[in-house]
Amino acid sequence: MSKIDKKSTRQQLLEKRRLLSAQQVIASDQSGIKLGHNLVAAYSPKNVAVYWSVGNEFSTRGLIHVLLEANTCVALPKINKDDRMKFYQFESGKKLLLGSLKIPEPPENDSLELKPEEFDLIIVPGVAFDRQLNRLGMGKGYYDRFLIEISPFAITIGLAYEFQILPVVPVDATDVPLKKIWTVNDGFIERRD
Repeated sequence: MSKIDKKSTRQQLLEKRRLLSAQQVIASDQSGIKLGHNLVAAYSPKNVAVYWSVGNEFSTRGLIHVLLEANTCVALPKINKDDRMKFYQFESGKKLLLGSLKIPEPPENDSLELKPEEFDLIIVPGVAFDRQLNRLGMGKGYYDRFLIEISPFAITIGLAYEFQILPVVPVDATDVPLKKIWTVNDGFIERRD
């Protein structure tokens, strides 16, 4: 599909997300807590890449808390000067800095950087998803470029409100499908080959 389709789909869904109530965002945080317990029990992950949710995105605060409580290394993304996304270990209690995209980021610290192949799990944000596990992001391609570098054994999980699950998401050849999607109400959506 064309970039026009992506752009209009993105705009419509970002507007729906903007209009979510505080209760709906709180419900996503509670769902994230449930997901965290599920991931710890099922995978005992060592290193997890997670985004820091902003605005009315599916909240990751509870998920991050559960992972840290389980002694999992949690890493957050940072857009570096070379316009590449890198992940740095999140240290609870350390201040995050407002990044170039107006998203809180960890400070750049080479000793706390985790390479793409070091992650067991990657929690991926999105504007829209479909049941074929395609994802529509914000349009900059940061996650797609990152996901082509991860281990083939890593599990990628998108987080979605129900309205973000569409029959078909417009994709290009450079878009990387996920392995699972976690929704607020339904739990996991997985590929059935």
